Amino acid sequence: MNGGGVGLPLVQRLIASPWASDVALLLLRASFGGLMVALHGWGKLMDVATRTAGSAVEFADPLGIGALPSLVIAAAIEGIGSLLLIAGIATRPVAASLAFTMAVAFFGVHGGGVGADDGGEVPFLYMAGFTALALAGGGRIALWPRRGPGAQRP
Repeated sequence: MNGGGVGLPLVQRLIASPWASDVALLLLRASFGGLMVALHGWGKLMDVATRTAGSAVEFADPLGIGALPSLVIAAAIEGIGSLLLIAGIATRPVAASLAFTMAVAFFGVHGGGVGADDGGEVPFLYMAGFTALALAGGGRIALWPRRGPGAQRP
């Protein structure tokens, strides 16, 4: 510390801040949710929106409910759910839905493998991130922050 009272560098002050975990949760929500909607959800939403009646659907059906219902559910969760996650609205149920979707992709579509030929590394990483958010919640920097006993108000 110097005599001017500047104190700790910015990063150290952030880490020591009572807001550090909330900033970390915001970064997780924005990065995982942003990548999910940009790289996966938006394309599926556009595929559903431009689909004509009776057109063939080529989409994995690991749950046995049909290709079109699987596509619609995945598009809603990955597209709309990711936007809700970024905003911090219903973080825990939305993150749990995204984690389940990624578990289906990881185990059902990619066979639970993370090797070079399996293609399961990305769904596994998304599943881990969304599971962490489902357990931790969205933090105080959210449109719908955690409420109830033990929740700290900003």
